[in-house]
Amino acid sequence: MIDLCIFGSPRKNHNTMKLVNAIKSDIEKINLVDKRVKPCRGCLACYKDGHCIIKDDFDEIIKKVEMADRLVIASPVYFNSVSGILKNFIDRLQSQYAKKVILGQEIKGKDIFIVMSAGSNLSDDIKKSIEVQLNLVVKVLGGKEPNCFFMENLDNVSFDNQISNWKQKNDIIFKLFSIS
Repeated sequence: MIDLCIFGSPRKNHNTMKLVNAIKSDIEKINLVDKRVKPCRGCLACYKDGHCIIKDDFDEIIKKVEMADRLVIASPVYFNSVSGILKNFIDRLQSQYAKKVILGQEIKGKDIFIVMSAGSNLSDDIKKSIEVQLNLVVKVLGGKEPNCFFMENLDNVSFDNQISNWKQKNDIIFKLFSIS
């Protein structure tokens, strides 16, 4: 079983990373802040063969994503959405969309989990909005539906004071990763 985390926080050892480590500390993590992923140009060259023509670290990352059996996409909530570095990566998934939808190529199925940390409490509408944004990402990468997990109010209640209750509330992700 190949487990992989796409980590989209510019803060390497803060709440989002703590959350990922609580789920599975030995998961391979690709920290987007350490990678060079240029913005999508919208040139649609990927519609020809499913590959992006931009030369940067995206090819290396997407090969690992394609091989993974379980994928965690982790980000803090910034302005009611994913972080900018994760959004940039998501935009580059146009090549995966081209493979699956335009070219009809098979994408390996996988379990995909979205893990988000937020400084404030999020309304149900904001959570739903984030889930809707990430639904296409999950489907394009071979998942079925987004399995979204939010840890909120971290500006007021520390991670350490929330993690036990969060684990109980979201025990499904721990069961799927065989963590007690």
